[in-house]
Amino acid sequence: MDKKQFPAAVDHSVLHKPYQVIMWFFFLVWAGYVVWTWSAAIQQGTYQVLAFVGALQALLLWYMVNTYTARTEYRLEEDELVIVISRKFKGVKEIHLGYNDIFGVYRMKKENTKAIETAPAYYAYSRLDKREIWVLLYNYNDDTKKAGRILMKASDEFWEAFKEIMPDQICVPQAEVLGYAYKHMGDVLRRKEAEAAEEYEYDDDDEYEYEDDDGEYEYEYEDEADEETKESDAPEKDCGKDRPAPDKSAGSKPAKKK
Repeated sequence: MDKKQFPAAVDHSVLHKPYQVIMWFFFLVWAGYVVWTWSAAIQQGTYQVLAFVGALQALLLWYMVNTYTARTEYRLEEDELVIVISRKFKGVKEIHLGYNDIFGVYRMKKENTKAIETAPAYYAYSRLDKREIWVLLYNYNDDTKKAGRILMKASDEFWEAFKEIMPDQICVPQAEVLGYAYKHMGDVLRRKEAEAAEEYEYDDDDEYEYEDDDGEYEYEYEDEADEETKESDAPEKDCGKDRPAPDKSAGSKPAKKK
């Protein structure tokens, strides 16, 4: 049997031609709007408005360019899924997800957003890509209350290759993916509780030096031992009357009768 080659599958954004035409139309509208507003402001002498209007126009252009140039690449490596997101003004971002940290993938159309709390999502797809959106749910830093969420668009061949690696978790109903998510969160919570209990026991053991045969502990701090000695030398009370403290200078032998 031949050894499986990695990456097992590679997928890229596929731009839909009509969407590209629409974006070019928006660029032309933006350019016409800029020429009209600037020429009108110059003719009317309202130069103070140009700073505000110009900032809004620059922000709109920044958004449109990032939308048009957004590209994604998905790679199924031996131990992880690699997602590369590139945009003109945002640069390149890589996301590495180990397969053990992935809970599963399900359709966004049938998603119940209230079923689980999620972190802010990564939009790992091009808006000019016409393919269906899928949701990848993953382990978010061992959080016991929320999961990570990535929105993806890929080919059927990519999803089939992904199924070969994780057969029961890819392109399945959301309920099945949530089952893996909640199971992992429960395991993390139990592990953290066990670690906290061990740390608590360790701190208690550090307070004592050793345990004697009778099961009584002796403190390692000498000042506490001295405090107990002072209290034992104080006069004791017997039925409301003070009993004189024993004379230590006489020694341990009883006095001889004359």
